[in-house]
Amino acid sequence: MNYYRRRQLLHTLFFPLLKWYFSHARASQREPSPQVNPLDTPIDVVIPVATKDVEMLPLVLQGVRRFVKHKIDHIYLASSPNQQIARFAHEHGCTFVNEDDLSPLPKADIDYICNGIDRSGWLLQQLIKLNADSVCENDMYLALDADTVLIQEHIFFHGKTIFRFDKKYYKPFFRTHELLFNSKPTSIVSYVCHLMLFNVDVLKKFKDTISQLHQCNWSTAILAAIDTNEKSYFSEYESYANFFSQHYKKDMELRYSHNLAIPRNNSLGLDHLIGKYSAVAQSISMHEYRR
Repeated sequence: MNYYRRRQLLHTLFFPLLKWYFSHARASQREPSPQVNPLDTPIDVVIPVATKDVEMLPLVLQGVRRFVKHKIDHIYLASSPNQQIARFAHEHGCTFVNEDDLSPLPKADIDYICNGIDRSGWLLQQLIKLNADSVCENDMYLALDADTVLIQEHIFFHGKTIFRFDKKYYKPFFRTHELLFNSKPTSIVSYVCHLMLFNVDVLKKFKDTISQLHQCNWSTAILAAIDTNEKSYFSEYESYANFFSQHYKKDMELRYSHNLAIPRNNSLGLDHLIGKYSAVAQSISMHEYRR
């Protein structure tokens, strides 16, 4: 049995226990850190926006402003040139960023087609999230997918960085991580939860490590790892969290994500989502393909 098959088997066997432990037993044992007030930790928020997700922005922003328990200095909306999104950003106190200015390379340089489907935009959004330190002014920033709505309070740092995990386990993400870092990821959980707090200093080491190992820009190395047989081959969340775990484990804390995917219906209000789902979820994802 190969390494990734063993890890997936461990994930399947132990995930229910891990979910229970980090949702209940571990939560009850948490001691307040020597009090780090979340409000004392300013962050920026970065939301890459594809045209298909514009309709979700009002709901997503409401959730961020209501439930992120940190001081938010800036909210950046990154997309291709789009007057509708730029106007929305201006009207809602956000900063519009042209994705061409934020991406480490032009979208035209991304040649990623799987089974006739162009996946270059999907990959571009991940590169944008990893390169957002080029515009963010704080030491930490929250990257959030544009189809995910927070419906309960979220803290991402309180002396340790909080990483949320979920039940997904997608082997290509871990194989690509090994290709990029020349080391196998050790986690048996998945960190793909549609949001993540990035520490700018750790992120720099993450990208520098890739560049040094491959003797090229980090984004070029990620492109070189493209597997056109896989619709999804790389996860910025998975690789960054595994890198953090391998090098800064004492500075991380795990929590179960309690994310729930539901069919898209942007006509639902935030209070409706809270009332209907907050007993079982902390965030809601309404992916466009689930419409």
